Amino acid sequence: MKTLSFLFAFVLLFSGICRAETPVVAWIRNYSPSAGGLAAHYVAVDTAGRIATTGVRLNPGLPVDLDMRTARYSSSGKLKWQSFTESIGIYIDYPTGLSFDRAGNVVIVGQVRSPADGFSQAMYTAKFAQRDGSFLWQNAYDNLGAANEDIARGVTVDRFNQIVVTGDSGRFNSGVTDCVTIKYNPNGFELWTVRSGTHSANSPDMGASPSAVATDNVGDVVIVGRTRLDDIYAAKYQNMTGALLWETSLSEPLDSLQSAFDVEVDSSQNAVYLCGEVRLNGNTSPSDGFVARLNKDTGATVWKKFLAGPNNGSDRLFRIAVDRDHNVIVAGKFFNGIDYDFYVAKLSKRNGSVIWKRQIDGPSKRDDELSGLALDPSGNPVLTGYCNGANGNFFAFTVKCSNANGATMWSERLGGRIATGLAIDKQGNIFVSGFGEGPNTTTVAFLLKYVMQP
Repeated sequence: MKTLSFLFAFVLLFSGICRAETPVVAWIRNYSPSAGGLAAHYVAVDTAGRIATTGVRLNPGLPVDLDMRTARYSSSGKLKWQSFTESIGIYIDYPTGLSFDRAGNVVIVGQVRSPADGFSQAMYTAKFAQRDGSFLWQNAYDNLGAANEDIARGVTVDRFNQIVVTGDSGRFNSGVTDCVTIKYNPNGFELWTVRSGTHSANSPDMGASPSAVATDNVGDVVIVGRTRLDDIYAAKYQNMTGALLWETSLSEPLDSLQSAFDVEVDSSQNAVYLCGEVRLNGNTSPSDGFVARLNKDTGATVWKKFLAGPNNGSDRLFRIAVDRDHNVIVAGKFFNGIDYDFYVAKLSKRNGSVIWKRQIDGPSKRDDELSGLALDPSGNPVLTGYCNGANGNFFAFTVKCSNANGATMWSERLGGRIATGLAIDKQGNIFVSGFGEGPNTTTVAFLLKYVMQP
């Protein structure tokens, strides 16, 4: 990870419109090594109020050597434990997902050097004990001999406390990658592994790459991503055996690029929702945001919608959520004619019609990069990411909008930081993680908690 090349003022700047509630920073925690750098890319919170982060540590004096750092905090911000995961030798180990299981243990996924041959890249999953961070188990999946790397892209824990991981895996002597999905029981025993990515209207076997995974009310697994032919890809597997229940690709007649970035399952509505981007007019056209509802049982398309900003730029939807009324909230970044803004919209569950939409330009009026979306207990969407400031500076930017009409309830920024993770607990407290520049050219990881006051 490169150290950010800007000076930091570690000052919390309050801005935005305050409606009905005011966010107050309850605490902020920084972790700064004596040399090198650190980042907290992901944050998660469980029902008991435990908080976990995972990210990377840059080892000083070595030519690009990254280790994983996973840490757990109490609701008051006390560091309970931290654990480092590193391969033997100089290697880039990094996490790509984080979750809690139902016992409060911490699960991470990512990529490490393969323990089988010490050379290739392996899809990594590990579970840490909630009390002290000790390893409960760790597994690495490596399709040995394949030309491409194996890397986890998403993780979730189902209602039975089983862990589901999906990611890319290269084929033997081929540049093609497949979706590989693995289900582990709570003790780390592999229940099933499936490789998929063979369905397309244009080719019977073309490979695929996943972006996200979710489970339904009976533990069946849904993954989304894109095919090698750049069509949107989705598949569903049976909980107990991993048998393929359905597999589909979505493409438009003139599109040259389609990809799904996130997925949400609403079992009560028999719905799978996904979001991403499409290009509707060939290679030279900018992309539009894409949202679709699929039938959970069959994979058939119920509706699909294209969302585009007022200007001719590449618009993308990265995150999706379902509110208490089963309507859909999507978020991403849209072009405003000069730079990129946060974008958030609410769509009807029935037909995908837009109930409201908002394009939010950060205070600096420069590019804004979205990294997270979460809903508070009332269904209000919270967005976080970062904004480019003047003179090459950055600041973390967090916004809450009204579920009713999308109006900004408040916005906050944190100077000299980049926000990459977001989580909300059942009381509505908001946790933001990320990184910024520390003393002596080090990079610090940060975690902060916002509490709401009337």
